[in-house]
Amino acid sequence: MSRVYVDRFLRFFLVIAAVALGAIAMYYIATVTYPFIIAFFIAMIINPLVDALERKAKMPRWLAVSVTLIMLFAAVAGLVTLLVAEIVSGTQYLARVVPEKFQALITYMETFVADQIIPIYKDLAGMFKSLSAAQQDTIMQNIQAVGKKLGRRLVNLSRASCKTFRSFSPGCRMPRPCLFFRCWRRFSSAKTGTV
Repeated sequence: MSRVYVDRFLRFFLVIAAVALGAIAMYYIATVTYPFIIAFFIAMIINPLVDALERKAKMPRWLAVSVTLIMLFAAVAGLVTLLVAEIVSGTQYLARVVPEKFQALITYMETFVADQIIPIYKDLAGMFKSLSAAQQDTIMQNIQAVGKKLGRRLVNLSRASCKTFRSFSPGCRMPRPCLFFRCWRRFSSAKTGTV
């Protein structure tokens, strides 16, 4: 009884190993044989039509294959032509419409800033100027503290992303964001006199 289970178990792993080795072999062989694989699939696709032309139209096999391949290539060429024509007309449409829409967006943004943001800024600046000097200093110190915390968090985030980036590409010495934050840190430390 246990011999039956052992045989089934060995047969199962033999099939798994054969499938895995076949997949690995196909992976390495496909780089050389992909034209033959594509030809095999084309032959499978056109075979029913070739058989029908051979039976119904009484054509020799070579002529049926030639006619079918010509029809296939004509269909592919027609689809590519339609695709290219659509891409060209879409590009022309975008070239005509995008500048107008972009100008409308710029006009909207200018109007929004002028009507909404600038009045709020003026109100805040007026309220800030109406405060005493001690209150203004406290607000400025709090703003600077928040800016420093935000800057430290951005630097830490940049360092973490740089470490992650370097782990994915060990040949790269320093990606651009890391270089930016390193230069920013040197500039800000030189400006404040700290190292």
